[in-house]
Formats: sequence, C-alpha cells, structure tokens
Amino acid sequence: MLAYVVGHAVLDRISYIVPVLPLGISPWNPPSGLTMFLLVGFGIRYWPTVPVACIVSEFFTRGLPTPVPLLFAACWITLVYSLSALVLKRRLSQGSRIESLADFGWFLGCTLVSTLAVAAGYVAIFTLGGALHWPDFSAHFIRFWIGEANGILVVTPLLLTLRGWRPNRPDNRELLELLAQGSSLGLALWFVFREPNLEQFQFFYVLFLPMLWIVARHGLIGAVISLAATQLGLIAVVPGTELFAVSFIRYQFLMLSLCVTGLTMGALASQRARADAAVHEKTALLSRTLQMAAAGELSSTLTHELNQPITASTNYLSACRLLIEQPELDRERLADTLIKADQEVRRAAGVVHRLRDFFQHGTIVREPVDLPALIGRVERRLAARAARLGISVDLRAESELFRVQADAVQLELVLNNLLTNALDAYEQAGRARGQVVITVSNLVADDVSKAPRRILIGIDDDGPGIPADLMARLFEPFTPSKSTGLGLGLAISRTLAEANGGELHYLPSTRGGSRFELLLQGL
Repeated sequence: MLAYVVGHAVLDRISYIVPVLPLGISPWNPPSGLTMFLLVGFGIRYWPTVPVACIVSEFFTRGLPTPVPLLFAACWITLVYSLSALVLKRRLSQGSRIESLADFGWFLGCTLVSTLAVAAGYVAIFTLGGALHWPDFSAHFIRFWIGEANGILVVTPLLLTLRGWRPNRPDNRELLELLAQGSSLGLALWFVFREPNLEQFQFFYVLFLPMLWIVARHGLIGAVISLAATQLGLIAVVPGTELFAVSFIRYQFLMLSLCVTGLTMGALASQRARADAAVHEKTALLSRTLQMAAAGELSSTLTHELNQPITASTNYLSACRLLIEQPELDRERLADTLIKADQEVRRAAGVVHRLRDFFQHGTIVREPVDLPALIGRVERRLAARAARLGISVDLRAESELFRVQADAVQLELVLNNLLTNALDAYEQAGRARGQVVITVSNLVADDVSKAPRRILIGIDDDGPGIPADLMARLFEPFTPSKSTGLGLGLAISRTLAEANGGELHYLPSTRGGSRFELLLQGL
C-alpha cells in the first residue's frame, strides 16, 4: 500500500523533533500509530508493507548507515505489532472499533505490552550492532517506549474512530460551543508554556480541564480529537522552549497520562451514551408493546361492553321487522322500539370513542354518574355467568344518592374488570359456590366543611384470594393474577381510576378472599 508507506515516511519526518542521537529517537512516534491502524483496521494481511515503510522512513528521515540492524529492527517491529493487532481484532467491537471501556482496556494493554517489546528489541538490536553502548540502553529504551506508546495512543484511536464517522451538521449554538472548547484548549497550552521554563511542567494539569469538558460533551470522538490537537500543540511549542532532549522524558510521561485519562473518560462517556440510547429505545419499544398488549387485554372488556348494546339493538330491530309485518301497523310502538335501538347503537359508539380518545390523547369526559345505577348495569351484564358458576353478587348501598363527577364509561370498565376477575378466580379454583359483595359508602372527613365528600366502593369475595408473592406488585404491568391474560387489567384499571381523580387498592378480605377498594370524590 503506497499510501501507507508514504504516510509513514511523512509522519516520521514531521515528528522528528528534539531527537536523541545517535538513533534519532524522537518524543512522539505517530508512524507506529499509523501502523497499528493499518493492521487493526484493514487486516493482518498487510503486514509485508510494514517493514518496507520502516526502512524507507529510517533512510528518508535519519539516513542510518546500518542496513543489517535496521532490517532486523523493521522485522521485529512488524512481528510484535502484527501479534498485537491479531489480539485486538479478536477483542475489539466489530473487530476494529473502540466502543466501550472493555475495548479500551484491551487496546491500552496491548499497546503498552507491544511498545515495551518493540522498544526493548529495537534498542537491543542497534546496541548489538554497535550503534549504541550498553550503559545507554535503559535511557534509550525508556524514551523509545514512551514515544511509541504516545504515538499509538494518539493516532490509532483517532483514525479508528474517524473511520466511517459521519458528523451531524452543528447548529449555531453547537458551533459556538465547539469554538469555546477549541479556544480553551489553546488557552491552556499558552498558559502551560507561556514562558520557556522547565518549571512550567508543574502547570501541565491545566491541559486536563478543557479535555475533560470536550470528552464529557462528545465522548470518545471528542477525546481522540482533543488529544490529537493537544499533542500537535505541544509539539509546535516544544522547539521554541528550552526543553532539551535530556529533559523531555518528563513531557513524555505527562502526555502518556493525558492520553490514558482522556481515552478512558471518552470510552466511558461513549459507552454511557450508547447505554442511555439503548435504554431509551427499549423504553419506547416497551411503551409500544404495552399499548398493543393493552389493546389485546381490553378487547375482552370491549366485547362485554359492546355485546349488550349491540345485542339489544339487534333485538329491537328484529322487533321492528315483526311490527312492520303485522296486518295493522302500530306506529307508536314501532317508533318507541326504533328510538331504543338508536340509543343502544349510540351507547356502543360512545364506548368505542371514549376509550379511543383516552388511550390516544388522555381525554376524559366528566359528568355526574349515579354509582348504584352504574354498578347495577355491570352486575346485570355478568349475572348470567355468575348464576352459571353458582356465585351470588350482592349490591349493598347505604343510600341511592351516591353521585360522582367522572367518566361513566371508564368507571364502568374498572368495575367490570374487578367483577370479572373475581368470577375468573372462582372458576379457576373450581369453586361451585361463592359470594361477591359490593358495598357503596361515604367516608366522613374530619372537617366536612373543608374536605369534599369521598365515596368508597368495596368489592369483597370469599374466593381463593391473591398469592402473597404478588401483592406487592399486583398493579404493575405484566403481573398476571390468574393463569390467563397478560397481567394488564389491574394496571389499566388503576390508571383509569386515577385519571378520574380516584384511587384503587387491594386488601385481604375479611371474607377470606380478595377486597378491592375504589375511592372516588363525591358530589
């Protein structure tokens, strides 16, 4: 790959600053980062181009007259970085991306180990070749290792992250923020190196502040860009300072700590952002699932609600047909029957529209509701099934003047669901006899003049009751209290009750079964 070889040589020449002779070891080696990007991003099959690039760069930049040690060093670099890339290809997300803290952990570990091996082997080869003396081994080894590590930690994550990245077009506010972040980075560099004095290293920590701001806002992409900008800024100011090669080791260690910190925070921020996005997506999916499941759970209730008016209207229309076929047409009776049929059809349409409006828009139609009459309608609707099961349903109201301001259709659905659950419990338990008692009573407040009248509807049965392990989460979605159904009926009933200014609770019944209490504001 000609582009890689040329890029390797150009980067090596540009980064050739304050070299440590005789090998010309520089404080930052971005060509190594380009090499790791090639092997990790495009595959190990490109390893033959690595020694070629190393040799070309050495002669182009340093002109070393030691071809044999140089050849061995190039082969050693190729071997170590190829093995490191092979490990990373197996461990990184999608084989070539740093997307999580675990990915960066593997990348950092492989980088530190491989650069240690490369530095030790490189310096040893040239020492054995006579270019260096053994007493100088440790000094050259440390400088070469940190330069390699810095080059890989800055360049490789930058290229891997930018590969395939599609930035969103920023608005004016985001542009201002980006400008402020870039300015803060430049200001921090100026503050650290405002005077050509080695003691300014004590203010190096200032560079962490803009970097952490950028990382917090932009995650890993912000980390790699800010680190690259910081590294380039530092390289730009170094030749104008008194930071000689003998003291540059301090800079290398500080830059290494900045890289590790920035990339760790960037990987963590990006991982958190993806986790939040996944939670948001799953929440939206759960919301849609709940809506669909709620529709399925409500279908049986709608069947009960619509069956009676549709059946009644059908019977009225059949009666009308019989009246028309009579020799003498009774117009008054025909008109009365048609009016009743029309009323039942309108009632069925009202049920559908009211429920649709509530679940789509939260619409509630409040009107005065006669509770005993409402409960009586629900009781009559379930009377046939209760009689078949041998269950008696008794309504006990202290007065006939129990009225509330609420949505009659929604309250009827709540009561219908509670009574249906009671009958289901008897049927599943195989009980041949039982009793459900519905009581309607006033709750007297301590100060009647200030508190509105509250009405309590209690539904008691002597059935099997609710298992103890379900009581704490009985009203949570997908918590079935019976073997059939999705466990949404009680959750929906509580939602409807609260939407009408009421409360729905469960208590163990004194009759040995279950007791549900519906508390409403009276008129």
